[in-house]
Amino acid sequence: MLEDVARFPPEYDRVWELRAKEFAPSMTRDSAYLNYLCADYPDRGYAMRLLRDGDAIIGHLVLRIDKDREGLGRGRIVDMLWPRARHELASFLVRSACAQLQRVGADYAEVMVSNDDVRRSLPRLFRQRRVVPIWYHAIPPAIRHPDTWYITFLDCDRAYR
Repeated sequence: MLEDVARFPPEYDRVWELRAKEFAPSMTRDSAYLNYLCADYPDRGYAMRLLRDGDAIIGHLVLRIDKDREGLGRGRIVDMLWPRARHELASFLVRSACAQLQRVGADYAEVMVSNDDVRRSLPRLFRQRRVVPIWYHAIPPAIRHPDTWYITFLDCDRAYR
């Protein structure tokens, strides 16, 4: 179940600690950081949702809609996190994100993929447009190459502003 939130609660930090061990990221996504990136962003253009399993918070989904250069509504699946062992949740999150973006007027959706679960769950409506280079500032020593880095999505909004 997904729950809309205006801010990520402090108890989300425990969820992040668990997921970080599974995904081995170089970038933190605890409540303070997610709130800084999304909830406190000046135009508040991000939709934030907690992923729940019963009463337990187990992950999150962050979406954004804006206008592209042609004036179309560009929906973005900015970030999502789920228990890595539950592969079906990646598909659930992608489907839910697309449905929500469509409801709020997105003409199309974009997603950056670096996880096989997400790649397999993309609807046939998604097509790869191009390979986008991603620069990392803190690669863990055990990772041989950035393309093998286990992240879900990367918010590139700030990189292009």
